[in-house]
Amino acid sequence: MDTPPYRYETKTLIADYLRSGVGALLCLAPLLVVESGSVMVYILGALGAVFLAFGGRTWLRHRSGVALTAQGLQIHGPWPRSLAWRDLAVMKLAYFSTGRTKAKGWMELKLRGGGASMSFDSSLDGFDAVVAAALHAARANDLALSEVTRANLDALGFAMAPGGMPDDHL
Repeated sequence: MDTPPYRYETKTLIADYLRSGVGALLCLAPLLVVESGSVMVYILGALGAVFLAFGGRTWLRHRSGVALTAQGLQIHGPWPRSLAWRDLAVMKLAYFSTGRTKAKGWMELKLRGGGASMSFDSSLDGFDAVVAAALHAARANDLALSEVTRANLDALGFAMAPGGMPDDHL
């Protein structure tokens, strides 16, 4: 079950770098001409800091890899961490729509247990494999899954059998 590290899609990372850079530039460049002590300095500075933090998060995702093993998940990179399947205590799968229709959007998987917390979005190569392994571990650990998580698992094609076990993907 050990896999080579999964990574985030390059096109998603490039788009996030552009968003971060343009946002930071638009917020921080006016600080060169705004009067010190003005309320606008604090507003633009705070917004610029948010864009810079988003850029930092994108850099971390760019430099990190996610390894799926029989024992758990490992994130390799600047901020390494691991989560053993036997320690999995929380699994949440959420969908975020980017428009009025549910046709566009992304999913986010949040896992917690054993003092570790991890979150992955659907632009991760191998996202379905990570979800499948997490679902298998959640069932092995008798975790209760929320209705939202169950509905999102169903939307990904992880049909749940009457006993609450996944029918396929495992």
